[in-house]
Amino acid sequence: MTSQHYRLLALTSTFLFCLGTLLLFLHPFQQFDVVILKLIQRKTPIILDNPLAVLSVLGNFEIITLPIAFFIWSTKNNKLRLFLTFAYIIGSSIELLSKYSFNHPGPPLQFYRNDLHVTLPTSQISLGSSYPSGHSFRSTFFALIVNYTGVHFHKKSIRAINLTIGVLLLAVLVSRVSLGEHWPSDVVGGFLLATALVCAVFGFTAQKQK
Repeated sequence: MTSQHYRLLALTSTFLFCLGTLLLFLHPFQQFDVVILKLIQRKTPIILDNPLAVLSVLGNFEIITLPIAFFIWSTKNNKLRLFLTFAYIIGSSIELLSKYSFNHPGPPLQFYRNDLHVTLPTSQISLGSSYPSGHSFRSTFFALIVNYTGVHFHKKSIRAINLTIGVLLLAVLVSRVSLGEHWPSDVVGGFLLATALVCAVFGFTAQKQK
């Protein structure tokens, strides 16, 4: 992808995130969220709940931040390292601020299907709102960085890398809804936030990918 492609994707994602956040603030997507959540839970076999729960745990802040830092600092561009670090901090701050500001509670207990109880410091923090999904933000952020570094360090295996990363990311995003942890709008919001920030950084600091 060229810098122009990244910039276009960043602008599009930013617009959609801002529009979605505004609409969520003015008129919550409650009916849409409930319909899509029920559909995803109905299509996801219960036997997959535990594997998806294990995969979902990897998106916790305490677990995924270190791999994100590793891949950020594995790049050769010092400017890229700095801006990706700032992007992660800014995105995490936006996530916390949104959850503190919005009255958008997560799905009720009747939808909860996560029997894997992993106690981590950040999992004990409850801000009363579930938008946007932090797991979605961090997992997407991680996937985009891995994809970028994969292009530069594993060019012959880029298709396999893209496929693997895409499948794992999709599984994490779906798990947040299927397990009743988040509404679909929360997951989409986290995905768009990460895409906007990472692609903006790539668009203005990264070298052209071939």
